Amino acid sequence: MSARVEVELPATIRGSGYRVTVADRSLVLDHPHPAISSRVRLALPPSVVSVSDSWASGERTVVRVETVADGLAVTLEGP
Repeated sequence: MSARVEVELPATIRGSGYRVTVADRSLVLDHPHPAISSRVRLALPPSVVSVSDSWASGERTVVRVETVADGLAVTLEGP
């Protein structure tokens, strides 16, 4: 099984590009302005065994979920 869903993100935040990365099953906003940051824990079922990769602002962003040997893998995909 495999599924892909496009995610819309703003091209910039306060006029600057940014990245969204994964750390400890959380999405982390990495922005050049030190006052702009965020981290949100993902609500995922136990069947999700991995979450990986990152997005860069201004790029096409997609979430891919696929079946792997131990369960499901979630991947943040750019272009």
